Amino acid sequence: MDVWPFVGRRVEREWAVATLRRGNVVIAGAAGVGKSRLASEVAAAFDATVHVRGTRAARVLPLGAFAPLLPEGEPGFNPLRWAADAILSRAPSLLVVDDAHLLDASSAALTHQLADAVRVLATVRAGEECPDSVTALWEDDLGSRLDLAPLTDAETAAVLASVLGGQVDPPAAARLHTLSQGNVLLLRELVTAALEGQVLVRPDGLTWRLEGEVPRAPRLMEMIERRMGRFGDAVTSVLELVALAEPIGLAPLAALTGGDAIEEAESRGLVDVVSDGRRAAVRLAHPLYGEALRLPVTRRRRRFGELADTLQATGARRREDVLRIAVWRLESGTTPDPVPLVRACRLAWASHDFPLAIRLARAALAGAGTDEDRVDAAIMLGTLLNYSAQPAEAETLIAQLPAGPLDERRRTELALTRAWSLALGLGRVEEGMELLARTREQITQVAYRQDLSTLLIIIMSAHTGMEDLLGHINALLAEPPVTAAVRAQALNSRAATLSTIGRYHEAEADIAAAIGDHANWVDAVPVILLPLHANWSLNRMMLGDVDGMEAAMDHLAELVGSGHGFSYAAQAMALHRAMAARLRGGFTQAARLLQDARRHQGDDALTGLLMIEHAYVLALRGDGRAARTAFDEGVTAYTRLGALTDMFRYLAEPWIIAASGELRKGVEFALSTADVGRHMGIVAFETHALHTVARLGFAERAADRLAELASVQDGDLASLFAVQARASAVQDAPALERVTSEFTGLGLLPYAAEACAQAAQAWDHVGRPASGRAAASRAWLLAARCDGLRTPAVAHLTAPGLTRREAEIARLACTGLPSKQIAERLFLSPRTVDNHLQNVYAKLGVSNRSDLRRVLRSD
Repeated sequence: MDVWPFVGRRVEREWAVATLRRGNVVIAGAAGVGKSRLASEVAAAFDATVHVRGTRAARVLPLGAFAPLLPEGEPGFNPLRWAADAILSRAPSLLVVDDAHLLDASSAALTHQLADAVRVLATVRAGEECPDSVTALWEDDLGSRLDLAPLTDAETAAVLASVLGGQVDPPAAARLHTLSQGNVLLLRELVTAALEGQVLVRPDGLTWRLEGEVPRAPRLMEMIERRMGRFGDAVTSVLELVALAEPIGLAPLAALTGGDAIEEAESRGLVDVVSDGRRAAVRLAHPLYGEALRLPVTRRRRRFGELADTLQATGARRREDVLRIAVWRLESGTTPDPVPLVRACRLAWASHDFPLAIRLARAALAGAGTDEDRVDAAIMLGTLLNYSAQPAEAETLIAQLPAGPLDERRRTELALTRAWSLALGLGRVEEGMELLARTREQITQVAYRQDLSTLLIIIMSAHTGMEDLLGHINALLAEPPVTAAVRAQALNSRAATLSTIGRYHEAEADIAAAIGDHANWVDAVPVILLPLHANWSLNRMMLGDVDGMEAAMDHLAELVGSGHGFSYAAQAMALHRAMAARLRGGFTQAARLLQDARRHQGDDALTGLLMIEHAYVLALRGDGRAARTAFDEGVTAYTRLGALTDMFRYLAEPWIIAASGELRKGVEFALSTADVGRHMGIVAFETHALHTVARLGFAERAADRLAELASVQDGDLASLFAVQARASAVQDAPALERVTSEFTGLGLLPYAAEACAQAAQAWDHVGRPASGRAAASRAWLLAARCDGLRTPAVAHLTAPGLTRREAEIARLACTGLPSKQIAERLFLSPRTVDNHLQNVYAKLGVSNRSDLRRVLRSD
C-alpha cells in the first residue's frame, strides 16, 4: 500500500488545527514518528497552503528551502523582504515547513518573519540542533510546540487493522509494536517485510497473524543502520556484547569494553543502562539494533567465550548466572563440564524454557565422561522429553543406558522417568506401575519411596475408584511427606479426586495450599503448576464460575509465561479459556483459541481434546457435519485414554450426535455417560451428563437423579440444574424463568437461553400464550447474545421483529423514563412513543412496562 491511512493521531490533528487558528504550531518528534504525515493532515484543513522542506543539500544555499518558490532576478538590497513579498503574493493561509531543523539561516529567518503575516506549521526532529529563528517560533510566544510521541500499543494495533483491512491477532500487533517501538516509518517497513516474507498471513481469511520472525529485509536493515549512525570499534564491541547477552551487568561489560565506550553508546541512544536490583544492567535501546550488527560466526563464538570467562571471574553470584554461563559456553563452541550443564538444565526447566533445557541436557549427555554423569544427564533429558510429548524417545534413551550399580537417588529417578514414559506417555500402564512398585520395594530412604508412591498415585488416578484413590493419597499425606514436592503433588492429586466427587471447596483448599507453597517445590517439579491450575479451573467450572476459570489461567500465565516450548501449558491454557468462552456463549472466541492452540506441537491427548472441544462448539452452533469431522479427528489424535479425561469426550459426544439430527440417540448416549460416571463415583461428570439430557428436552429422565446429586456436592450450580430439570419435567414456567435469571447472572448464556425457551413451551402448555411469547422473545434475545447458538431448545425461536426505533424506545422505557421524556430525548411526540410501545408489547407478548422490563432485563 503506497499511502497508509491516517489512524491514531486524531486528537493531535484536532489540537493542531484548533491551535493554528490563533497561532503557529511546531511539531517535534523522532525520525519516522509521523511528523510530516500529521502536518499534511493538518494542512488539509486549510484552503491555501505553501509547502517547503529543509534538506541537507539546500542547507548550504541562502534561502535554499524557498528557492523553488522565488522569482528570477536579483533580490536587491533587502533579500528577506524581497522573498517575503514573493511568498505573500501567493496569499497563503498556511505556510508548512517540513524538517525546519535543516533550514539554512536565511530560510529560518524568512520563516520567522513570515510568522507575523501568515500561520506557520513546522516540523523539527527532536534532539537535533535548530536555527534560533525556528526555536523562537515556540520559545518567544509566537506559537506552540507539540511533542509527538511514538504510537501506543493500542494505536499501533488500530493502524495495523486499518492498513491490513481486518482484525490483527493481539500477539502479532504486540510484537510489531515492540519491534517498531511505535515508530510509524519503521512499522511500515516491518509490515512490508513481513508480508513479502509471508510470515504476516491470514490463514482463516479473518485474522492476521505472525507465523515466524519478521524477515530482516535490506530496506529494513538500512533504516536501522541509519538510525544507529556511524561509530568506532569500541562502541561496536559494546553493542555486540549487549546484543548477545542483554541484559548484561554493567560491571562485567565495563571489564570487557571500558566505561568510556559504554558511556558513548548510551549518549548516542544505542543502549540503555537500567537498574536491575542491586546491579546496573545494559540493554539495547532498540530490539533490532542487534540484527544490524551482522556478527560473523567466529567473532560471535569469541564474544560468547569472553562473556562466560568474565562473568565466571566476577563470581557468578546470582542463581541465573549458572544458566547464562552454561549457555554462553555452548554458544562459544567449547564443551563444558556436564555437571554445571545439568544444574543449568534444571534451572531452565524451572523457568519452563523447555527447548533450552533440552539443548543443555543433550549437551550434558554428549559430554558425560562417567556413568554417573551419563545417568544424570539421561534422567534430565528423559524427563524433559516426556513433558515435551516425546515419550518414545525418552523410553528408548533410558532403556539403552548401561546396567550398573547406582545409588538410591539415581535408581529412583530412572524408575520415575521410565514409568512416566511407559504409563502416561505410551499407554503401557501395567509395565509402568509394576516398575514403580518393584523399585519402591528395593529403596530404603523414605523420601525416594514417597517420590515413587506419588507417581504411582498419579497413574492410578485414571484406573482406580475415587474412594480407593482418596485413601492412598490421604495415607501418603499422613506419613507425612518429607519434601515440599511430594506434598504438592499429593495435594494436587487429592484436589482432582475431591473435585470429581463434588467436594469442590475442599479441593480448592488443597489447590490453594499447594500453589501458595510453590516457591518451595517449583524447582523440583515445575510442571505440576499446570495440573494444579487446570484443577483450579475445572473446580470453578463445576461451581459455575467462568470468571474463576479465567483467573486460574491468568495466574498460570503469570507463572509460566508463554511456556517457551512447554506445549502442555500453551495448549492447556487455550483449552480452558475456550471452555470458559463456550460456557459464556462466546463460540467465535472459543474456536479461535482452539485453532491457534493446535499450531503448537503438543501432547496427543491435549491435541485431541482441543479438537473435541472445537467439535463441541460447532455442535452447539448446529453445524453437525463439521462437528462430526472435528470430533472424529480428535478421537483419532487422542490415543492416550483415561477414565477421567475421557469424560470430556463423552460429555461432548451427545451434542455432536444431536447436531447430526439424531436427538434421541444423543440423549441415550448422555444417559449412558451418566451411568458410567455414577459407576465410577465421578459425581461432577454424572451431573453434567444428566443436565445435557434435560437441555436436550428429556428432563423427566434426569430430574430425580439430578436432585439426588445436588444434595451431595458443593455450590449452587448442581441445584440449578436440578431445579431446571424438575421444572421442565412438570412444565413449571415461573421456576424456569427464575432459573433463566440465575444462569444469566452467572454469565452462562447458553444455559439461560435454553431454560427460557423451555419456559416459553411451559407457558404455552398451560394456556398462557402471551407469557409464552414474552419468554420466547427473551430466549431469542439471550440466544442472540451467543455466537450462533442452535441447540434443539432454541433452534425454533424466531426474532421478535422489533424495528430499530422500537428497540430504542423499549430500552429507554426499561430504564424507567416516562413517554414524555423519551419523546424529548428522541425528538418525537409522546403519542408516537406510546404507539411504538404498543407495537413492542404486541411483538413481545407483553401488556405493560413491568412485563417489558421482565422480558428485557439483563438482555
